[in-house]
Amino acid sequence: MFLDNYDAAALGFVLPILAGLLKLPSASVGFLASSVFIGMFFGSLLVSRLSDMIGRKKMLILSVLIFSLAAIGVAFSWDYNSLLAIRILQGFGIGAVIPICIVYVSEISPVKRRAILVALTTVFYQTGATLAGPISNLVIPLLTWRGVFIVGGTTGFILILLTCFTIPESVRQLVKLGKLGEAERVVRRVSSVDPSQMPSKPEITSATASMGKGKLRDLISGKYAVYTSGVCFSALIYGIVFSVLLTMLTMVFVEGGIPYNVSIIFTTVVLSAGILGAFLSGLFIEWFGRRRTMYTSYTLLGTFTLLVSVGLFLKQMYMVVLFGALTFLVIGIAFVSLSTYVTEIYPTNIRNTGHGTFLALVRLGGIIGPTALGILLQMPGYFFVLEGFLLLFVAVVLFFLTKVETRGKSLERITQELSSSPIT
Repeated sequence: MFLDNYDAAALGFVLPILAGLLKLPSASVGFLASSVFIGMFFGSLLVSRLSDMIGRKKMLILSVLIFSLAAIGVAFSWDYNSLLAIRILQGFGIGAVIPICIVYVSEISPVKRRAILVALTTVFYQTGATLAGPISNLVIPLLTWRGVFIVGGTTGFILILLTCFTIPESVRQLVKLGKLGEAERVVRRVSSVDPSQMPSKPEITSATASMGKGKLRDLISGKYAVYTSGVCFSALIYGIVFSVLLTMLTMVFVEGGIPYNVSIIFTTVVLSAGILGAFLSGLFIEWFGRRRTMYTSYTLLGTFTLLVSVGLFLKQMYMVVLFGALTFLVIGIAFVSLSTYVTEIYPTNIRNTGHGTFLALVRLGGIIGPTALGILLQMPGYFFVLEGFLLLFVAVVLFFLTKVETRGKSLERITQELSSSPIT
């Protein structure tokens, strides 16, 4: 998760350098920033589906291999077109990693600690983006902008070895695939409870027995259509806001007259707030519930984004840093609450497909956001005004379309309740 977001954010910190070297117009700068999200869109959809069919661990290793090789490829790109193409390929691997990791943690965690452990995973995700700035400042003078990607690529190969030898397959995935002996061995390895001492629970038995192969259309059939539409619309708008702050904020500061080195510091301050937000999110989700945390966080996101636009209109960059940091703090809370909720409402046979679709919409927002801001780079305040009102609208959508609270329930119990409850 750390390396995934480091690689996603790295281009944002070298973008001003590349814009000068390649003499790029604003629209090309925005599209280059969006390129990683194009790959992430397809990676989130396709690999997540394969993860439900083949297994979490195998697809995780493949995804890390893809984005690590592509990172080295980015470092040795020779012009705008080659950089664009390899960056899209890198995005494919990056986009696949996040849904697999979050679903894996959700499936292997105890009920009372599920949200907190998903939040902890996301802390590392946010830290990757935050440290991409300081690492860039250290590496660029020694190895030029290319060294930023060499660091990410070589680290990925080390992670592949660690994953092969330390991480077991998800127990729920093994049960779904009928590999019960292997599932029991994993349980005995990671759990402090002897599985032979556990009584059989009716909701677990019925939920497991009713699992089929799972199809993509299951996400939009029956009662799931309501939840899918709500979380996917939320994901799209979230992706627009997140991607702009992640990849274009340094460029916004530079265009606003802030020196490049200072712009990196400002962007790092904003992104670092996301670490605190992700850390706090697990506590908020467990205290206030998934639903309340989701629509409250979007209300705050809309408010803070509108205040960022005020700072841009007034050309007060310190105001942009302050409210940008508050925005990114709440972004961490919004992402964890949404991700936790999505991994809980869908059954095992389409859980990664559901979460991958959710993240694919986040990536689609990532394509739209930087591209649009690249066109409006001379007047970014108007862009943030539009974002602010969209976020407030999302808060209303979440309030009315996500009716089931999942806090304190096992994944099998949630599946059973949704399969038996009427459509509302």
